[in-house]
This record gives sequence, structure tokens and C-alpha cells, in this order.
Amino acid sequence: MKYSIYLFAAVLFLSSCKEEPDPVACMTNVNAEYTIFDEASFENCSQNAATYFWSVEGTTTSLSHTDETVQYTWDTPGSYVVSLIVSSESGEKVDAITQDVEVVDYCFSCIYLATGPSSEEIVCATTEGSIDGANDRKQELNDLGYTCTEVE
Repeated sequence: MKYSIYLFAAVLFLSSCKEEPDPVACMTNVNAEYTIFDEASFENCSQNAATYFWSVEGTTTSLSHTDETVQYTWDTPGSYVVSLIVSSESGEKVDAITQDVEVVDYCFSCIYLATGPSSEEIVCATTEGSIDGANDRKQELNDLGYTCTEVE
């Protein structure tokens, strides 16, 4: 009887020690391409994770927090990497996921066709400082007789 109590206690103790599940890193709503100055949103859909570490290339600092969503706006066109590293409650188990992101400029080619020589002006958000600035400059050129088309 004494041994059966010890055996029962040992079985109860061992059954209460569950192995920690592996975390699985996941992010959703990530597009492969964003336009400059537009806010990009990254949502955390990880499982079995207690801590999150976001790294957004193009920032001066990485974002480390437990928020489910991270927003970022790039001001320079280029190729960037967004990473999410997750860890278990103990911190002993880790998983990571990365996403390549392309940030493109917002540009127009504005051409003035006259009886004399034609002229072309390229209007971009990077040179105008914002998408609104590019749209305003495009409108100014349209008002002067230019024909503007978006550059892909």
C-alpha cells in the first residue's frame, strides 16, 4: 500500500509535467509590394508563442513587443526584409519567419506636346516629399497642358 501511494504520486507528478509546445512563427496580410509613404501592416498569427521580436529593415531600430500588428512606412524605394522571431514561455524554443518586401516609388511621366520641341518631366513621390506632393505637381503640369501617366 505504501508503495502504491508513492507510485501514484510519481505518476501524478510525471503526468503534470507536460512538454512545452514548439512556437510557430506566422505573419499575415503581408504584400510583396508596397508604395512609398503608404503604411504597411504586418499581423502576428503565431501559435504557442509568448514573446515576439519584429525586425523591419529600413528602420533605425527593431520593434520588439507583444503587439499583434506592426505598422511601418518606408520613405525610400528598395527591397527590404521583415522578420518575426517568436519564443516559447520558457524562451528555450524559438521560431522565425521572414518576408521580402519591395517598396516602389509613385511616379508620373508628364509630357508636353507642342508645335515646337516636346518636353517631359518625371514627377515622383520621393522628389516631391509625399504622394500628395506628387499628385499636386501632376495637377500643376496638367493645368499647363502636360499629359501625365503613371509609371509602373
